[in-house]
Amino acid sequence: ATDSSILNILPATIRQLTPTSDGACAVTLTVGEQVLRALVSAYSAKNLSLTIGKQVYAQIKGTIALADNTPTKPQHD
Repeated sequence: ATDSSILNILPATIRQLTPTSDGACAVTLTVGEQVLRALVSAYSAKNLSLTIGKQVYAQIKGTIALADNTPTKPQHD
């Protein structure tokens, strides 16, 4: 949206949607080779028609980002 104060907007692809036990939906996105994870309500996931493979925009707002150093590909020595 052009009226948003969010400055960090990245094109992303939905790779995985996982319902959680508390009624939310864990969304795994890729931006290039980087992986982003988000948590949205089940209502929002349905309302936004989120599906695996869908091209979306990840809007990142805030001053804190957490890094997940879990490898996304098998590591070879």
